[in-house]
Order: sequence, then C-alpha cells, then structure tokens
Amino acid sequence: MPNNIKQQIQADLQQAKETGQLRTDRIREIVKSAVSQVASEFKQGSSEVRSIVKDAVSAVIDNFQEKGSELKDEVTASIEGALEGINSQRHQNIARTQTDIKRLQAQLDGEEEQLQQEVDVILAEIEETGKEKPASTKTAIDLLSMLLKIVMKSDC
Repeated sequence: MPNNIKQQIQADLQQAKETGQLRTDRIREIVKSAVSQVASEFKQGSSEVRSIVKDAVSAVIDNFQEKGSELKDEVTASIEGALEGINSQRHQNIARTQTDIKRLQAQLDGEEEQLQQEVDVILAEIEETGKEKPASTKTAIDLLSMLLKIVMKSDC
C-alpha cells in the first residue's frame, strides 16, 4: 500500500468530487485516513513516513492544480490531514507504551511487596530463634536483624 497512497488518495478525492462532498474537511479526512493507515506499517521517524506525507500532499496538489489560487486551502487541508494521520498513529503507540509501563510497574510493585513479605517472615523467624539463645547470641541476632531490615528497606 505505501506505493499506492497517491493513487488511493486521488481515487478517494475523485469519488468525493463525484458525490459533491469535496470540501477541505473531507480532503483532510481522506489524507488523514490514508496516511494513518500507511504510517502504521512503518517504524516511527522512518524516512518512509516522510515520503508518505510528501506523496499524500502531492496527490492533492495533482488533483487540484487546475484551480490555481484556490489550491491553498486544499493543500493546507492535505498537510493537516497528513500530520493528523501520523500523530494519531503515534498517539496510539504512546498509549500502548503507557499501558505497558503501568502493567510493568504493577508487576514490579507486586514483586517488591512479595519480597518484603518474605524478608519480614525470615526476620521474624530469626528473632524467634534468638529468644532461645544466650543473651550475647540474642544481641547479635537482634543487631543482624536490624541491619537486614535497614538493608532491605533501602533496596526496595
């Protein structure tokens, strides 16, 4: 389809012209739809996307060049449509990325919570074990337990 964007736009413009619906807002929509559809096939920032925009605007210019000075509105509408088409695709990509980030953050938060719970259980077991030991051993276990809590809090 990238090679046919110009023909697709020209055909859509011709159809709109035949039905009497060829206004600048319709031109904008035709170009937006075609560019958005084609841009979705390419990675962001690629030279192909720039070529698509150029072909889209060129298709409108070719279709309306006999109008002379009135061409400005149609060209403006085609440029706006092309930019909206590219932007809509990029906004969809951004929304998908944001959704992925939220999912990964929730996963990370869950894993950190699970780790903290496991550490808390281990520390409680160590403290319980220390209660049965002599005072000097208990003091060492308590100190170790406090250090582990500090280390785990700073890591999470």
